[in-house]
Parts: sequence; C-alpha cells; structure tokens
Amino acid sequence: MALAASLATTSARAQRLHFDLSVSGQFATGAGPGGAVLITLTLGPMFEVSSSFLIGLSAGGLIGFSEASSFDAVLVGLPFDVVARARFGPVYIDASIGPWFVAGLGGNVVVLHLGGTLGAQLGVFRIGVMASDVGGYFVIGPVLGLTF
Repeated sequence: MALAASLATTSARAQRLHFDLSVSGQFATGAGPGGAVLITLTLGPMFEVSSSFLIGLSAGGLIGFSEASSFDAVLVGLPFDVVARARFGPVYIDASIGPWFVAGLGGNVVVLHLGGTLGAQLGVFRIGVMASDVGGYFVIGPVLGLTF
C-alpha cells in the first residue's frame, strides 16, 4: 500500500515537470541599415505551478547574421532566461528575462534580454510570436517549440 502511494506521488510530481525545446528565427531592428537575423535554440525545465501557470529556465545557443557594423558580421551567444508562462486553453503568454552572453556586439558582451511571446499550444507543439529587447535592439519573430 505504501509503495503504491509512493509511486502515485512520484508520478504526480513527474507530470508537473516539463521540458521545453524551442527554436526561433527573429529579426532585430535598429541594428543598422540591414538589421540582423538571430536564430536561437533553447532547452529548459518548466515546473507546472498550477494547470494554467508554469515557471522555468531556458538556455541554449544563438547565432546571428548582419550587415550592420555595430553587430559585426556574425554573432554567437548563449541565451539564458527565467520564463513564466500563463495558459488560457490553447493560448499561452510567456514572459522572459535574463542575461544573454553575446560575442559580436562590439566584443564579448553580456546583454539583458526582456521578452514576451503570444502563441498557441496544440498538444506537445507550440507556435508563437516573440517580441523582445536584446541589449537595446528590438527583436521580433516566430517561435516553434515542443513541450514534453
């Protein structure tokens, strides 16, 4: 009996922890005449606080390309964010904040990232649009993800 209760508790806890895998392709405005394209790939744990609210972490890699001299030609970086997600049926809203470590913004730089995503979750798949500020540059673009 105690074993069954222990397994049920462990199973309930396991269902509350999810992992998000996301890829985004975003355009940075104000980064010179051609702007910049940023591509990110992130993975992170999300803890289900309630059926409609999750909080977690997101970390991964970033590569960017630009004609703008202030961005140099190529950016590489490590994005790291704390993420809060509210769900309203299939619709979700994310808010994220964290340091992004980026080489190519005039040298190796730590910049603040503030972002928000509006999207839809259909089973394990997520699709949305993110708007954010990355070190003073406005960035917008699509986000695709999996939650497992």
